[in-house]
Amino acid sequence: QLFHEMADSRVEQNTFAYNAALSACENGEQWIRALQFFREMADRRVERDTITYNAAISACEKASAWAKAWGLFIDMAASIVEMNTIIYRTSIAACGKGGEWAKAVGLVIDMAASHVVLDAMTCSAAVSACGKCGEWAQALRLLIEMTTNNVEMNTSMCNAALSACGKGGEWAQAWLLLGHMVVSHVETDTITYSAVV
Repeated sequence: QLFHEMADSRVEQNTFAYNAALSACENGEQWIRALQFFREMADRRVERDTITYNAAISACEKASAWAKAWGLFIDMAASIVEMNTIIYRTSIAACGKGGEWAKAVGLVIDMAASHVVLDAMTCSAAVSACGKCGEWAQALRLLIEMTTNNVEMNTSMCNAALSACGKGGEWAQAWLLLGHMVVSHVETDTITYSAVV
């Protein structure tokens, strides 16, 4: 409402103003309204930037509207707007919520090919996407690839892989990973141990 009051008072509706509105929608879990603002920007020929896409994708991810988030990611990839780690991480998390583990893994591969920085939080989101679907082999493969790419394993990504092993009935793999966590000084917690019992 405030945004439209701004329009009525002839305050300029530029990228900055729309991004503020999109961020408010994201934080208020108003993903449908966020998409309306996103489309309105195109209709009014207001430039959309990385912040615009991130807020819109994040709003959809928080609402578990993975298909909408995926569509925004594809739209962004086809545009000249610069992709960054946060965009990929949010899109991977959205795919995970939608059970689209293969898309999540594909985004990790795309990050490497596009020379976008792959960090621990993004890796955790990808491993978690595999874990939610019980794709234990893929989750473990991602862990290995990440350590090869100098991404430090953390509790969150290991727990996601342990959970995947548990869902797949791969208890031997789970115990091996737990042993590796201990040897590598990766912190364990109650989630870690509940995943292997």
